[in-house]
Amino acid sequence: MDTYEEILALLKTEQEISRSQVIEWMKSGDIEVLGALYKLTYKAYSRIKPELGMEASCAFILNYFTRCIVENPHSIYDYMYSRYEAGTIMSAWIKHLWNKRPQTQKVLDKVTNTLAEVYLLGDKEVQGCIMHAVMEPVFADKDMIILFKGWKKKLHLRDAYDTALDCAKRSSQEIPDSVLQDMLGKGKL
Repeated sequence: MDTYEEILALLKTEQEISRSQVIEWMKSGDIEVLGALYKLTYKAYSRIKPELGMEASCAFILNYFTRCIVENPHSIYDYMYSRYEAGTIMSAWIKHLWNKRPQTQKVLDKVTNTLAEVYLLGDKEVQGCIMHAVMEPVFADKDMIILFKGWKKKLHLRDAYDTALDCAKRSSQEIPDSVLQDMLGKGKL
């Protein structure tokens, strides 16, 4: 049984899952394996022993979402995310992390720094996703604008910051609870 099938099989059981095995799977270069693992960690987090922990869990989530934003995978499986699905879910995740501060502040710093790197290396589609699917919904909460303050100070990121802020001001966009609940029901959050 390959890694992907092994992870999917664990979704159908109630057995304990080894943390060391999950950590090993997180190193996979296969985005389908990472997608299946994301679903497993979401659905069966309590079965991972010892507990995965915030640092490992958040590093994995950040890696998986940014890979989806860059690679824009297409799949028939409900645990694989297109570029904009990943961006939308990432914005909800950032809001979740914001509400858990101060213990998540280092994670939030890592998220914004990683998004800056991905933005600068990305093409127009990747950049548009980060501005409109990630930053714009985050900026709908005026208190959270501070997360991206470093972008305002950097020449190559300033336009993205300003564009996302302007769009958020115009639309006052928030992800409707019904959409989030639908994503939760499909294991997409």
